Amino acid sequence: MSRIYADNIDPRNSGDLTVAGIATYNSTGADITGIVTATSFYGDVRPNSLEVSGVTTVSAGSASAPSITPTGDSNTGIFFPSADTIAFGEGGSEALRITSSGNVGIATNNPDALLHLDSTVGAGTSNYLLRLQNRTTTPDSRVGMALLTNFSGGSSAGYGAAIYASNDGASGKAHTIFGTLSSFAFDEHMRIDSSGRLLVGTTTSPSAGQGANSRLVVQGYVGDATDIGIMSIQRGEAAASISSGEAIGRIAFNDNAGNSFAYVEAFADADAGSDDFPGRLVFSTTADGASSPTERLRIGSEGHLYASSASSILSNLTLKNNGSGGDGPDYLQCRDSANTLEFVIEPNGNVKNTNDSYGAISDIKLKENIVDAESQWDDFKAVRFRKYNFKEETGHETFTQLGVIAQELELVSPGLVEETPDLDEEGNDLGTTTKSVKYSILTKKALVALQEAMERIETLETQNTTQATAIADLTARIEALEA
Repeated sequence: MSRIYADNIDPRNSGDLTVAGIATYNSTGADITGIVTATSFYGDVRPNSLEVSGVTTVSAGSASAPSITPTGDSNTGIFFPSADTIAFGEGGSEALRITSSGNVGIATNNPDALLHLDSTVGAGTSNYLLRLQNRTTTPDSRVGMALLTNFSGGSSAGYGAAIYASNDGASGKAHTIFGTLSSFAFDEHMRIDSSGRLLVGTTTSPSAGQGANSRLVVQGYVGDATDIGIMSIQRGEAAASISSGEAIGRIAFNDNAGNSFAYVEAFADADAGSDDFPGRLVFSTTADGASSPTERLRIGSEGHLYASSASSILSNLTLKNNGSGGDGPDYLQCRDSANTLEFVIEPNGNVKNTNDSYGAISDIKLKENIVDAESQWDDFKAVRFRKYNFKEETGHETFTQLGVIAQELELVSPGLVEETPDLDEEGNDLGTTTKSVKYSILTKKALVALQEAMERIETLETQNTTQATAIADLTARIEALEA
């Protein structure tokens, strides 16, 4: 080891001075390669420090041997892997790099963003990619914030978004809060509360009912947070590109592997377009032993309800048998609290109940223009009752029935016959009609006629009694004369 003591020597003016070991000097202006130790105050060299006026050039170095290091730790420090690039090594490995484009990479030597944290950092439950921490226990205080802003100058010109954690003040946990910045003022729009619920449109976690058990709470809408909650499930194209039968959205009810037990879907019920958004709702469930849902209920765009049917049958409520004839399940059943069947509509059209009671509202307080019914004798006497069966192509059962023919009844009592236009499945008028008969009114006409018959019978019975009395009196007189 060699030592050179320089006093009033300026090597910069008289030549180069290179020191391979330790240089101790009491002057200024020495260019030295190696370690400079300043033991006393002389010129620009001070004890335990080095003040340089101008440019100090060091070697590029490497991650394992940085060019600028602390005493006693030669594999930790700063090095320069390429032009216009600064890197920091720690323990012989690169830990951070600033590239020529200004990108900062942590645990990566190829950052592709202003700040790039490599995903391998923070592996494990006790490490983090990025940790923002504020040591506070005050309820609702911010314990860490990330800002994404566009700053164009001025104290009120910043805008963007922000994410921060807020102490919930109760369980020692925190809410995660998402919002936007306008003129550096923060507006909250969504949060994940300390129980894991996602809250949209509200900052208050529900504490009662199903809200307390939910994972998602939507309150209000963007125009008024105190109004109804709105969720929008959208198809990824405009209405003009959506054709009849295409799905718009689905809410599925699945197990944790995604297997569907049931779902509700929205479909286009016809071709859509500008200001024309025809839609239907379809409810599907999975049968026992099956692996996928089947349609069970539909609400069409016209407001009709179809149960167990995917067909367009025009009525406000259509119950369709999945089988044929009377082989399928009943259209409708009504049961009491003990699950006893009380009323049923069968697939063949039969209506049954347990007590054979069919009524109508008939309170006098609801009625006016009350008069006695006119004679129905001639009308009912003119009704022709026929035997017949339905044609097989109608789909109705073909057993022999007893009843009337609408066109024949119409000649006697036109008020008992109704006409309904025939429509196709799209609701188009086919130009024909189908007649039906009000059998309940026909039965009432029969009852009025029966009352008339009873009166006539009673009159005849009275006449017969009078005649019998007269005959008996005459017979007695004859017998008296004969005696």
